[in-house]
Amino acid sequence: RYFMANFRNSYLNFSAEQINELALNYIKKGDSILAEKLFELNISLNPSHETFNNLGVFYDTEGKFSRTKKCFIHSYRIAEKTLLIACLYKKNFYSLSALAELYLKRNKFKDAERIFLQALEISTTPQVLNNLGVSLYHQKEYIKASNYFKKAFANSNNESKGQIYCAYAYSLANAKEIEKATEVFQELINNY
Repeated sequence: RYFMANFRNSYLNFSAEQINELALNYIKKGDSILAEKLFELNISLNPSHETFNNLGVFYDTEGKFSRTKKCFIHSYRIAEKTLLIACLYKKNFYSLSALAELYLKRNKFKDAERIFLQALEISTTPQVLNNLGVSLYHQKEYIKASNYFKKAFANSNNESKGQIYCAYAYSLANAKEIEKATEVFQELINNY
């Protein structure tokens, strides 16, 4: 008990980033026990999305799966609250798209769709178009999803074009647009 009080007191003046960096250094040195204690201390001193996420990633890589889910749930809840507050003060593209991506990761596809549409009112990017397509696809809105995948593909100029085009083809196939889906799959085979 005395050790833990001293351990905690010795890090009171450290920032969340400093404690996280120390924990990562202990991992590199092979001392996962001290790294875990630092990650846990960081949560008690600096509860935030980042600190819960870091501990969750640590548990995941260390194979402590029963603890991982709890950290990620806390991480998502804190991130969601923070992003909702940011969106209340000023709706900007970055906070809206981050919030929508968080909903997408949590399988809240209707919420993700709603927020992605708000983000698109501010700025159109291939990533948001693609993610909106993903959220619609999971809601079995295949025609709408295919339209957003097609727009994402048209606006994309990077290595993810093949993935986007593949998602476009699958959404067409699920929408029973077999002829068009076959055509898109053939283009995919020929070009990517």
